[in-house]
Amino acid sequence: MKLVKKFVKDIVDWAVCDTLATQGIRPITKIKQKEIFELSKKLVKSKNLWERRFGIVLLINFKKEKHWKKEIEAIIKPLENDKEYYVKKAIDWIKRSLK
Repeated sequence: MKLVKKFVKDIVDWAVCDTLATQGIRPITKIKQKEIFELSKKLVKSKNLWERRFGIVLLINFKKEKHWKKEIEAIIKPLENDKEYYVKKAIDWIKRSLK
């Protein structure tokens, strides 16, 4: 998780963001669920659009786990009116994934 937190500060495009938040973190999602959700909650409040997107995309890893649905929805709710294109796209993506 320390490495993920370090790398997230250097993200400058959606491809790196999404790859790290999904494929890059997938091996530890089961054992680090709590830490991932805490990181997501922190990042979605960032002024940096890539950190906000990363915080949302992290949650994609839990889309199939029904017990996380309400918490995911609560985390993304404040971002539903975000002005940044790539944040909006991440919100749309996760909402479709939760259906």
